[in-house]
Order: sequence, then C-alpha cells, then structure tokens
Amino acid sequence: MSETDDYWQGDFTLRQEEDPPGAAEPLPVERLGASGITVGGRELAVLLGPVYRVLTEDVDA
Repeated sequence: MSETDDYWQGDFTLRQEEDPPGAAEPLPVERLGASGITVGGRELAVLLGPVYRVLTEDVDA
C-alpha cells in the first residue's frame, strides 16, 4: 500500500462539537438579526456562529 492509501483508511466522520460550559453572550453576528441569507436551509448567522467563536476566543485562557 502507498502512503496515500494509508491516509484514506482513517475515520473521517464529521462530529458536531459540544457547546462550552456556561452561558455565552450573543455574538455580534447573532445580534444583527436575520439576514435573509440561508445555506442549506439554515440562517447564515447560525452557521457562522461557531466559527466566529473559535476565531475570537482567548487562546491564553
């Protein structure tokens, strides 16, 4: 088997991460309200929320 074949033998199941403990304040993108833009039937702000949190979290905490 080649290295490429070995690579594709892994588990690539996507899993949703759990929300962090404690109440989180609304994100700026969530406070703007519905944009009317949907992706796969879901509001864009809802889809971008988890990404925004990761990009803005304090890495030193």
